[in-house]
Amino acid sequence: MAENLALQGEIAADRPLDSLQISINQQTMTLLENQGLPVGWSKESPMTTLKFLGMLITAFAVSFGAPFWYELLQKIVGFKKSIKNNEDSN
Repeated sequence: MAENLALQGEIAADRPLDSLQISINQQTMTLLENQGLPVGWSKESPMTTLKFLGMLITAFAVSFGAPFWYELLQKIVGFKKSIKNNEDSN
């Protein structure tokens, strides 16, 4: 059965979309756009480059992993405590 599904998937991938499928896709996109839902990338947005840059920076930061960020926050909190202790002693 899995082989049959895989074969059907290969056959479907080779066929171009027919006009009915294209019409349904266009109607669906029109319906979503009329609802005011933010679907896909907006060509009108001047912030697209800035959003893309923000996603890259976020992905880079996330790639460091939780242990890195936990240790960094511990250092920041420790630094704040040491400054507060120095101010209290004066």
